[in-house]
Amino acid sequence: MRPPSATLLSAALLGAALALSACDEPTPSEPAADVTPAAPAAPAAPAGPAADGPPDTPPPGRIQASPILERPVVVGGISEADVEAGIAAKQADIDRCYEGARAEAPAPTGKVLVNFTITGSGAVGKVATRSSSLRHEATETCLNEQLAAARFPALERGDVAYVTYPFSFPTTTH
Repeated sequence: MRPPSATLLSAALLGAALALSACDEPTPSEPAADVTPAAPAAPAAPAGPAADGPPDTPPPGRIQASPILERPVVVGGISEADVEAGIAAKQADIDRCYEGARAEAPAPTGKVLVNFTITGSGAVGKVATRSSSLRHEATETCLNEQLAAARFPALERGDVAYVTYPFSFPTTTH
């Protein structure tokens, strides 16, 4: 039999996953919008540089949009504010991770979504890049190393908290 905290955490994670998966669905109180088919689009021009300038479309793997998450997702016995404070304490080190990339021409830009756990004592457990449009391995590795060294307040309840945190490079504040 599972301990009650594991069952509660499983239920919370399932609830969060279901809530996120339903984000784009209209709720029963919202009427579905009438959809009128658009006229057929003209064939797209091939991606690549125009004769007189930069590429019309971003190269494969580059995303030019808002991050998937605008705010961190925190599940467990720590507040989002405490997570933000722990990240802020490591921000100078995180910024240094991008310094080498900044010297490249052109400097890479993008988002890195990182999953990590915080143990009951406030230490970071596991750290892993969930997704990245930055495509700069050295920066992503350094970012994960800095997060692994971060410290947070002890959890208010439970043994572990799960965090998914969005980082943007060049650095922007949330």
